Amino acid sequence: MKIFIAATLLSLQVAQAKPVIVAVVDTGYSVPQNESNLPFCKFGHATFVGNDMKDNVGHGTNIAHTIAAQVRGLPKGSWCMVVIKFFDKDTNAGDAESNSVKSLRWIKKLNVNIVNLSYEGGHANSAERLAIKRLLDSGIKVVAAAGNRNTKPGFPAAADPRITVVGNLQEEGVRHPTSNFGDSVNRWEIGTNICAGGRCMTGTSQATAIATGKMLRKMIERKFK
Repeated sequence: MKIFIAATLLSLQVAQAKPVIVAVVDTGYSVPQNESNLPFCKFGHATFVGNDMKDNVGHGTNIAHTIAAQVRGLPKGSWCMVVIKFFDKDTNAGDAESNSVKSLRWIKKLNVNIVNLSYEGGHANSAERLAIKRLLDSGIKVVAAAGNRNTKPGFPAAADPRITVVGNLQEEGVRHPTSNFGDSVNRWEIGTNICAGGRCMTGTSQATAIATGKMLRKMIERKFK
C-alpha cells in the first residue's frame, strides 16, 4: 500500500511539473526498427541543413537512443528530448561550424536543461564559444565529446572550462586509443561498441551520450524525488 501511494504521488508530481529537457545537436533522427519510441518534446525541433529531420548518417539516432537507455524506467512525462539537426552526410566543415552556432543559439531560446554535443569541429570558433558561454551562463549543462583524434580536445569541447568533456574508455576501462585526452577531459565513460538506435558505434560521441543520459537521470530524480 505504501509503495502504491508513493508511486501515485510521484505520478501526480510528474503530471503537474515541467519535464526535464535534453537537447541533442546531431545528424537528425529516423525511427529505427525494433526500438521503442522516444519521448520527444512537442516543441523546439529544428534543422539547419536540408529540409527534414531524417538521419541519413545514423549517428544522431544512435546518440538519442543511447541517452534514452540511461533513463529507462523513469516516470512517463518526467523528461523529453529536442532534436536539432546540424549535419548531414554531404555537409562540409565550414557549413557544419556555421550550423553548430545556429543550433546553439536556437537552443538558448528553448529553456532546456542539458545539451548533448557528440561532435568535434577541431577549430577555434569565437561565435561558437560565445553561444556556449551564453548557454552555460543561463544554467544549461553542456556535455561535449572530447573527439577521436588521439590528441587534445578541439571545439566545441574546448570552448569553455565549464563544459563536461567526455573521453572514451574501452570495455576494460582503459582509454580507447583514438580518444582525445588531456586536463580538459573531466569525465570518462565506456563508449566502445555501443548498440542503440539500430546501429553499433564506438567513440567519444557514444561516451558523451552515456554521460548526458546519466546526468539527465540525476536531474530527473532530483526534481521528482
